[in-house]
This record gives sequence, C-alpha cells and structure tokens, in this order.
Amino acid sequence: MEKQRNALSVLAYNRPGVLVKVATVISGQGLNIHEMTARVSNDPDFTRIDIDFLADVEKLRLVQGHLQRLEVVKEVTLLNDVL
Repeated sequence: MEKQRNALSVLAYNRPGVLVKVATVISGQGLNIHEMTARVSNDPDFTRIDIDFLADVEKLRLVQGHLQRLEVVKEVTLLNDVL
C-alpha cells in the first residue's frame, strides 16, 4: 500500500509521560513522526497533541485504534480525509 501524509489530533489528559506514550504508539508501528505539537487545551486538564506522519491506511487504522485504547487519551481525530 502507498504511504500518505496523515495528521491526527489527540486530546489527552495533561499528565507527565503522556507525550511519550503517544509517540511510542506511532514508533511502535515502525512509523516516523514528521511533526508533533503539544499544547494545553482550553481545559487545563487536557493537552492537545497534533501529529503528522507518513503511513498507509492499514497502519493509520492501527495507530488510531492503539491511541484510542490508551487510558490517557480521551479523543483521537483524523485531520485529513484518508479513511
């Protein structure tokens, strides 16, 4: 399958170690993060993490699923129109 540029937005609890957990999910699929931005959301209890990486549709689905199952993640949103 052809790799495409993907962008995900992850809303996660604002706690130590969350960024590492999110990055580990992506690198665990053998993917390289091209860009990652994290900032506290309007609610200080949550952090918004935007991630840009190349992946085929199958890997993208795996990453989304793994991220959604993390106990520190509240929501995962696809920012591009791949699926």
